[in-house]
Amino acid sequence: MPKIKDANRNCIAVLEDPRTALSQMYFYGDAVTKSSLSPVFGKHAHFSSTSGDYTVNHGRTDIGDFDSWVGDGRGLALNKETASMNYSTDTGDVVSNNIPPGNFASMDPAKKWSSSQLHSEGSTSMVLLNSPGVGPGVYENRWWTNLNSSTELSEIAITGSSSSNTHNTGYHNSQNLPGPIYHKMAGENYLSGVGHFYGGGIMGFNGSTYRFSQLIRATYPNWTATDFGTRRDYCFFQFLGPSTVDERPLYLVTDYRDDRTHYIVRHNVDTNNETVLHTFNSAVSSTGNNQGGDRDDTTALDEQHKASSTIEDDPSSSGNKAWYTPYFDTNNNYFPFYFQWNKTNDTFTRNADVTVSGTLSSTHLSSCHGVRGTTASFNSVMYNERHDHNSVKYITVFPLEGVYQGNDTGTGGRTMVTYSISNSDPKALTFHSAETADVTIKNIVFLNDSKTLLGVFHHGKFCVYSFNATNGWEKTATIPHSLVTVGRDASDRIYGVADEGGTYATLHLITATVPVTVTITPANTTYDYSGSNINSTVAVSAYGIGGTRIATTVNLTISGDTMEFTGSVKTTSVTTSTTQDTNVNIVVTGAGISEILANIDI
Repeated sequence: MPKIKDANRNCIAVLEDPRTALSQMYFYGDAVTKSSLSPVFGKHAHFSSTSGDYTVNHGRTDIGDFDSWVGDGRGLALNKETASMNYSTDTGDVVSNNIPPGNFASMDPAKKWSSSQLHSEGSTSMVLLNSPGVGPGVYENRWWTNLNSSTELSEIAITGSSSSNTHNTGYHNSQNLPGPIYHKMAGENYLSGVGHFYGGGIMGFNGSTYRFSQLIRATYPNWTATDFGTRRDYCFFQFLGPSTVDERPLYLVTDYRDDRTHYIVRHNVDTNNETVLHTFNSAVSSTGNNQGGDRDDTTALDEQHKASSTIEDDPSSSGNKAWYTPYFDTNNNYFPFYFQWNKTNDTFTRNADVTVSGTLSSTHLSSCHGVRGTTASFNSVMYNERHDHNSVKYITVFPLEGVYQGNDTGTGGRTMVTYSISNSDPKALTFHSAETADVTIKNIVFLNDSKTLLGVFHHGKFCVYSFNATNGWEKTATIPHSLVTVGRDASDRIYGVADEGGTYATLHLITATVPVTVTITPANTTYDYSGSNINSTVAVSAYGIGGTRIATTVNLTISGDTMEFTGSVKTTSVTTSTTQDTNVNIVVTGAGISEILANIDI
């Protein structure tokens, strides 16, 4: 995992300008060209209009406050999917055990949440740095306005900052979760998003002992925020997308106390209120191997937030949309709801007659700890997501757990279960495969558009899984760092922000063309030197994040006095093969220990 930059200041690690025509992006505020990542000397993003170019709490990367800042989604501001995780070792009811929801909080594939956003109205435009963070302390949203199509962010000072008591929820204390902004409708000078709250003493609700959420709006282009709408206790909001009827933003609201209560709400940003379009809370009947009913959430799977899949075309109704939402029956088996969205009139149908053939999920998925207390109430999530592979549809349910070592014991709390979906019937599922992670799955991030390459956050390491039709998800790479934020830019380069023990988190590149593993294997395990040189070889191979061989130039250096490469040299370079090991000649010249060190140029 090549290191791009050691941070020299406390600001966001990567900022990608959401205006795709612009040529610059920014590493810790310093400008580089988007195409080559080469430095643009003397240019940097202006994060502050008054107190210094780099002064910004949005995206702070100081390790001293590591578990509450770096992993809250603000370390990377990229144009494609980004996910993050905190790494507290506290097993109790603490804020840093919550899972940042940014990567799955929007179900609209055209409006996935990004920390770097572009909003426009007529001749006015805004580039917004927006956080879905979960850590305590001060939160800031910052923005540039009145931008034209050719002005780089290094050429204009930031317009404003909403911080502390004026962040996007409109209220603040150490226990609030600033919510993501999703949508601006044409003709309205407001942005729509969600504010998350938990604990007591918030917004006058003294004595609250649970988490709640509300829709929020912020004015455009000069930021203010107001809470509104019906207070939703114990709920999680996901953005469905704008209505095709009137362009107003729609949200799916899921109650985590049971598996069957859902609301579809419309955000009326102009009048600062909401309209409930549909309420679904009817009990699920027993049919076939689906036992229905309300499971006992004190055992087996416990109480879980449910995160729905990305919206896709409804195969049974042209022009309409559909998605899956997790449901577990009284035997703790997965039988997801299949929702259908009639786009002509914003009516919704929830289908509870999904069938599952083959092995049921409880065989593999069980014993999850569930939601904890009032402060860490978003620590446990069941997230199901769809993808296609070789013209076959699949859906996987992922158990996410933010608490330190929360699901390390046993395998049931860290197993990903995958089903194939009938091409003729989206409600007919068949068990395909199950993959058990090494330790607790803290969060996930998809590393390609087809969702066949998956990154998994663990405490102490980050693992990459590749999907194949035979075995499903298989681990193909392990990166030995607690990566707190991972995401992709518009060119599909993958970045990771890591704690390597310094003052600030460091920035790394994890692209498919850059090896994550280089193997150097000698022809013999030992050599018996008796006074004469020994000619031998070492086999060199490089592997990408998908676990396949890649061709790249590997620079080899021998450390020690007992071995050299042919020609009596200590350094050489070799180009690896995509099909087999590449042999390099070596000569053992003495008794003792020597090492071969490898590096690559990026």
